[in-house]
Amino acid sequence: MQTRLIAAAAAAAAAATTAAAAAAAAERTAVELKGILVRVYFADAAAATAAAAAAAAAAAAAAIYAAGVAAAAAAVAAVAAKHQQHPPQQHQQHQQQQHQQQEQQQQQQQEQQQQQQQEQQQQMCLYLPSFCLLLSVYCSIDNPAAASQDK
Repeated sequence: MQTRLIAAAAAAAAAATTAAAAAAAAERTAVELKGILVRVYFADAAAATAAAAAAAAAAAAAAIYAAGVAAAAAAVAAVAAKHQQHPPQQHQQHQQQQHQQQEQQQQQQQEQQQQQQQEQQQQMCLYLPSFCLLLSVYCSIDNPAAASQDK
């Protein structure tokens, strides 16, 4: 009888040790997964930040280019006005064409800036759901009791 009790106690101790080892392994796996998810999120966030910075730099370059074109056009107009008080009709047409070209260039640059802003917003919209999913997984790993209550 005592032998059976000792054997049962030994089996229960072995089962408890195995369960504790399994729980420890599951916890280590959860911590490793959490670390991987955090690294993936920060890599995604860094890529989104780099894309946003590139779009901002392109928009700034376009604005600088537009300012340069406007300054050059103003200089040309000033020189033309200085040399000719009453320009012939052909010169006026040329000035009108230049003005139209400048307006077209500015409109194209504005369209490019709007397109870049839209692309940037679309990229952020692509990253937002993955961030929310990652955050929910991170929180459930950090606090499994709260995650089971939410379900």
